[in-house]
Amino acid sequence: MAFKKALDIINTKRISSQIGYNKKLLEVYEKIPEICEMKKALSTTSIKISKLLFKGQKTDVFFKNKLNQIKRNNLDIQSSIKEILVANNYPENYLQLNYNCNICSDTGYISGSMCECFKHLIKKIKSKELINSSNTIISSFQTFDLSFYPEEFRTKMQEIYSYCIKYSNTFKINSNNIFMMGNTGLGKTHLSFAIANNVINSGFNVIYGSAQDLFRSVEAEHFGKVSSLNSTLDTIIYCDLLIIDDVGTEFESNFYSSLLYNIINSRINLLKPIIINSNLNQDDIFLRYSDRVVSRLISFDILKFYGNDIRLIKKQNKT
Repeated sequence: MAFKKALDIINTKRISSQIGYNKKLLEVYEKIPEICEMKKALSTTSIKISKLLFKGQKTDVFFKNKLNQIKRNNLDIQSSIKEILVANNYPENYLQLNYNCNICSDTGYISGSMCECFKHLIKKIKSKELINSSNTIISSFQTFDLSFYPEEFRTKMQEIYSYCIKYSNTFKINSNNIFMMGNTGLGKTHLSFAIANNVINSGFNVIYGSAQDLFRSVEAEHFGKVSSLNSTLDTIIYCDLLIIDDVGTEFESNFYSSLLYNIINSRINLLKPIIINSNLNQDDIFLRYSDRVVSRLISFDILKFYGNDIRLIKKQNKT
């Protein structure tokens, strides 16, 4: 489960940060015992404030003066610690406890609400799970071989290849949408995975899956067959890049048609890029999908693939 994995990772990060901090403390205490005594003085602050609370009201002048005195004393001690560290060739912030996320201190929550770092981690794990579920090895641009295309189509495919490389290398969260069209076995999936690989390595969240697999996952959650804290639909809509493979192979139903429109329209409104691949030709697209889906698809950057089925060619070459 993505939630549990993310929670385990955050807990591990927090413990790791605390262990690193404790190691630094022990190191400094051994070399500079004076700092150890100063840290002990700082640790008594909460006790001093508690004693003051028993002696008077927070509005009392006496209480306010004493509280300000404690604060000034603490600041003086902290300043002295930094000076001593620098004098002993340490950075002044050497004893600062640094978390991976200083907003939630690697707890994953802020005032009972999920921190953005936690949400991002859940989406990243969900992304990897969906990519792995496709049972497809991520292809690279280096393994894309233009020699498999007939000469009359090679220039066009070179343009598509170059476009995809540039797209992945300059990807940003509001990059253009892409619609890849062409018969089966022409490299649409290969180039899509190559884009996904580069974009993931750049630190973005990518969801990649066939229309059939992604839609089934959403359907199962929608009709209560599977429970999920972070729904697949939310992950699909809000990830940095969504790639839907084999659009047109999914089961024809009103639910799937509405779902496809919802996904495309939501991401367009959010200015989040989507790449769609289909073996259907332009006429088939117009026949299968509603006008509102088609009108959005034709606004994408359309890449038309040409040539012969590369998988068949490779198979024939082996025999």
